[in-house]
Amino acid sequence: MSHPVITGADGPPTPQNLWQNRLEIRELIKDRRQFSLYIQALKRMMKLDFANALSFPDIGGIHGMPYTQWGESGGSVQSPDTSFGGYCTHGSVLFPTWHRPLRLLQQELCKHAKNIAWNYTGDDASDWMKAAKDLRSPYWDWASYDTDKKLPAELVSPTIRILTKHGKNSSRTLCMASTPPAASKSAPKSIIVCNHTANPGFGDLAASLESIHDDMHDLIGGTWPVTGHMADLTVAGFDPIFYLHHTNVDRFLTLWSALNPTEWVNPGKQKYGTWTISDGSMVDTTTALSPFWDSNSTYWDSTGVRVTDSLRYTYPEFNNLNTSDPEEIKWLIRKKVEALYGPDESKSAVSPRKTPDVNAVYEWTIRIKFKKHELSSSFSVLVYLRETYVGRVSAFVARETSRCANCVRNANVEIEGYVHLTQSVRSMYASHQSLDHDAIVGHLKDDLSLRIKGAKKDGTPAQLSDLTSLKAMPFHYTVSQEPLDRRPTYGAIVHHPTILEGKAGHVPDPSRF
Repeated sequence: MSHPVITGADGPPTPQNLWQNRLEIRELIKDRRQFSLYIQALKRMMKLDFANALSFPDIGGIHGMPYTQWGESGGSVQSPDTSFGGYCTHGSVLFPTWHRPLRLLQQELCKHAKNIAWNYTGDDASDWMKAAKDLRSPYWDWASYDTDKKLPAELVSPTIRILTKHGKNSSRTLCMASTPPAASKSAPKSIIVCNHTANPGFGDLAASLESIHDDMHDLIGGTWPVTGHMADLTVAGFDPIFYLHHTNVDRFLTLWSALNPTEWVNPGKQKYGTWTISDGSMVDTTTALSPFWDSNSTYWDSTGVRVTDSLRYTYPEFNNLNTSDPEEIKWLIRKKVEALYGPDESKSAVSPRKTPDVNAVYEWTIRIKFKKHELSSSFSVLVYLRETYVGRVSAFVARETSRCANCVRNANVEIEGYVHLTQSVRSMYASHQSLDHDAIVGHLKDDLSLRIKGAKKDGTPAQLSDLTSLKAMPFHYTVSQEPLDRRPTYGAIVHHPTILEGKAGHVPDPSRF
């Protein structure tokens, strides 16, 4: 039996015995050699026949359509006790780890880049070979303040300039169907992120990594009236942006793991079956992450991919840590995470410390829940304060739900997400010089509202009234202000159902949410 084996990019680590960095796409673009090799390698993979298991389209098809066997993994036809015809483990504790060996694309990308680099025979030939050896799949950090709400021009321009063996040349770019709204960064920007869909770890305070991932799929792919591949679960893997997005999700998993070194994948159920996992199966760290073989007879599992070294890459945040002590690594990484994604208090005229405990702050959040497949395609529930967009919770589904067996079978499955309001609250109500809960409840009653972006089954724009399963619950809690080497403590949740009284999504009794 012969099938592709995932080993990571070929070749040794750096002279310092460290694996090469996956770079943020803007940093990769600055390295003209690596970026030129990256684009050419992608194009070469795209030209391979679909029947080639290591072509760009066939690797993309692992995630969803065309619902066929890949790499001799599982049966030759889909099992009747599985809902989903692809291999991806959405809605499961395996979601973050399953996507890690999907970096099979990186393995093949680097292989093609090295072959292309051999064609550069000038005085800088050795520089091109080094660029090929150092190349890893880039990520797009859509959550960073430094992105200035803009996409790199190379991701949206009809053509880009790269360096080929003949000099500068024009090449097709990686196109996006739509761009995020102006304040979209607020949705994924949260230090409190759980790596599971069920989110048992923080007492229902924050969104899971998968929920944030879903939001970005819908933001990138777009919802009605303009939609692209990224907004459709079944074909998202055919868009090159998919890998920039998922590499960033993998980076967040790596950061989360460093901050929580004793936690990993808790046992749970695979609600929706895959090509190789039956509906409702119990899964854990030993469950095979099929179809990703780590040898001719065994698969990778979540234990095997816990550290990125196993697949021969790392991220810039882990450069120059000079320690193997998990506690020291946790402290150093938390400093970097706070610098990248922590709240910028300098932009608020109001001090956040407005609780009776001077060492604690109020945090405001809205929890949103609805049936994932109630509309005909991917859609988003948007949160606004007056006319200011704050964030969203998205359903990332197949475009034609009526033709999707998984969607029909799981029509009543609910998803939930959380939108953190605190930064917008501080900014909008700065002149009031008060962030205590009594004052904020009054403001939110007047200003907080929900909207929807998506389409009904007849193709016309959806209204909130069409999403009959919608439920929403604003709440607040306190967070202690601790030194970076200690995890903050969270106070009890205080629900505020009256804030949405008379508005879409209102639930009068929190216990019935």
